Amino acid sequence: MTPRRSILVITPWKRRWELGDGAGLADDIHFIAGLTAQDYDVHYVGPRDHDPPDVAAPGYHLHHFPNFYERTARWPTPLKRLLWPAAFTVVAGWRAWRVGRAVRPAVVLAQSHVASAAAFFVARALGVASAVKLFGVMDLASNRDAWWQRMRRQGEMLAALRFRHDAWIVLDDGTRGDEALRRLGIPADRIRFLPNGVNLEWARRAGNPAAFFARTGLDNSLPVVLYLARLVDWKRPGAFVRAAALVLEKQRASFVVAGDGAEREPCEALARTLGIAGRVHFVGAIPHQAVPDAMAAARVFVATSRHSNRSIAVCEALLCGVPVVAFDTGETSAVVRDGETGGLVADGDETGLAAAIAGLLGDEEKRGAMGQRARALAERDFIDWRARVEQEIRILEDLAAAEHARK
Repeated sequence: MTPRRSILVITPWKRRWELGDGAGLADDIHFIAGLTAQDYDVHYVGPRDHDPPDVAAPGYHLHHFPNFYERTARWPTPLKRLLWPAAFTVVAGWRAWRVGRAVRPAVVLAQSHVASAAAFFVARALGVASAVKLFGVMDLASNRDAWWQRMRRQGEMLAALRFRHDAWIVLDDGTRGDEALRRLGIPADRIRFLPNGVNLEWARRAGNPAAFFARTGLDNSLPVVLYLARLVDWKRPGAFVRAAALVLEKQRASFVVAGDGAEREPCEALARTLGIAGRVHFVGAIPHQAVPDAMAAARVFVATSRHSNRSIAVCEALLCGVPVVAFDTGETSAVVRDGETGGLVADGDETGLAAAIAGLLGDEEKRGAMGQRARALAERDFIDWRARVEQEIRILEDLAAAEHARK
């Protein structure tokens, strides 16, 4: 009997749904489904999670190592920045090597730059190919700052680029990741630049706004302005709250923050300070399967990231026919086309952001036309998850075949 093929994934994340309960980035879910459907075993090596596994699929295997992130969470940040990369390489690498000796993977895949060193050493010890998957390069793509500023902010990622992997799989988040890697010394023939996937059927399957209002308890008579993202510093959810305050001076609406993260409490405090706590609603993370319902309820979708506003959530909003108002950062304008599929404002211009939101709320005809163009663009230019994952699997198979041929 021919043994099943295996892929070994080393990850810094303890769960496949990053926000828990089926919410957050769906990339892992589709990746696992695609591999197991093609008779692969996929082995994830990640930090220990005290909750039950959030994915159960034949062929998916989870292997833990001690969660030093949780144990040292209260340590000073400078100390953690020194400790965590070394600790991950040693602890995760040891566990992954032991798993790899048992399962003999075709490829070792690092999720994010954090796992680069561990994947490099494990792959070399096992005699197989290695790859790093970057879900976004963020401000590494920027060449504006002095070298010392970049080292302070992105030193760990720059160090991760020094390891010679067989491939760097870069997802197109609008921050020009392929250009950034080439500029930083990664050979072009080792870079695989892939689009993010979306659920294309959402364009043809209308969401249920009543389900969204039932879930959140919001007043369904008010127009909804939706912000859906992880609530982290670089996504700048505070800008959404401040823009909401400007709009609410003149218009009635429900401003909804869907997501969770470190910035939730500061943003809730900001809403109280601005006197709009009852009109900006923090509804927590929305399960991925319920996102079409949220989009169906929304009149406008807003994105405020510092690096790029071509996130999957933005693409999903366009796919569902919701005009997007966003800061013009990175390659946002490739999908949010000012006056066509939404409104673009200068980066950081919160007054302009508020004006663009208010303008769409007050013009139903314009908003409807933008939504139709947004859906048409998404159906034409975006790629379904199944096709995206097939591209990724072909990359891994090519790496394995090339490594086999060298032996």
